[in-house]
Amino acid sequence: MKTQPTRILIPTASLLCSRTSCLSGAEQSFQGEKEPTPPATSIHSNDRQHHWMHNHSRRGPTAVWNDFLRNGREPRQNSEPVHVDYMGQHPFEQSSQHDNTQNSRLTQRVPATTYNDLSRYEPMRVQFDTHLLDALSTAYPSHVSYVRNVLLPSLRNFWSDALSIIPASRIEVPLYGERAKCAQEVKKLSGFDLDDFLQYDETAITRSTISNIGADGNVELGSDGKSLVYNGRDLVVIVIPVEGTDLCPESQEGSPESSQLQTLAFATNCQHDQVDRPTVGYT
Repeated sequence: MKTQPTRILIPTASLLCSRTSCLSGAEQSFQGEKEPTPPATSIHSNDRQHHWMHNHSRRGPTAVWNDFLRNGREPRQNSEPVHVDYMGQHPFEQSSQHDNTQNSRLTQRVPATTYNDLSRYEPMRVQFDTHLLDALSTAYPSHVSYVRNVLLPSLRNFWSDALSIIPASRIEVPLYGERAKCAQEVKKLSGFDLDDFLQYDETAITRSTISNIGADGNVELGSDGKSLVYNGRDLVVIVIPVEGTDLCPESQEGSPESSQLQTLAFATNCQHDQVDRPTVGYT
């Protein structure tokens, strides 16, 4: 089953923008066949959707999303970077001073000739983390399967073919503490903790390997149990379940769009590294 180009470009445009509004079904439409329409019932797992969004029920998704970007989260300039090991290959790095514990932004650069060294660049490796979609897999099995097995692999392959970057050794996403901005924002928007629904590979040497993120065993729990580590990836995109919230509300009964959800897509980044590159986001 091939994915239409229109299906790829609209979600991808939302995915990669650092500040983007929701796209309403009334504002954007796909050409060609229609997406499967989810049932009208909402998912409220143990009332976990009663969170920050609950107070904005009379506002449209676009206004709610923009308000969250402005007022609902910590400004990016106030958040500390999470270090990424580029193995001394990144042009912004001072390889002689490389320090795996460094969390400050690097402002000096190595000579400009390094920008022209094509041997440093490799196709970008994107990890779509869909483990939180297990919250919807019982009520929406076909939709979750479509997102996991058709749409997101198409996006991953598209950007891998289109972009080459300095590869990262791994991306670490803190689960707790001051640097856990992504986990905090995911919790605020969806009501779920980032470590909810994690499953572990019982056949692995250590029980830290996560079995329901990706297919090659590259994701593991950090040694201190306080982070998720995505080995061999350059960008992590966390797919969060917000169906039934104010970010993805159901249309009012009797309206022309009563059979469709109003929100097409939303996305932002939530973590950056020492060279100010966004490394983690959610959609």
